[in-house]
Amino acid sequence: MDSVKGLMDGVKGLMDGVKGLMDGVKGLMDGVKGLMDGVKGLMDGVKGLMDGVKGLMDGVKGGSCCCDGASEGMPSTFLLSFV
Repeated sequence: MDSVKGLMDGVKGLMDGVKGLMDGVKGLMDGVKGLMDGVKGLMDGVKGLMDGVKGLMDGVKGGSCCCDGASEGMPSTFLLSFV
């Protein structure tokens, strides 16, 4: 009877190990998804930064700012305070 109990304990341990392995795989997949979301967010942030720099350069080049101190081709103090 002890051998049957030992066998059942072994099977239970094996099943717990398989469950742990599956949980680990799920955690790994969640981590990969989180990493990919982070990379996408970083790329979106870089694109937004580049769009902002382009807009700032267009504004400086155009010299069409209504802020005080702005003149043709020169950025105003107001514009520079956002850089």
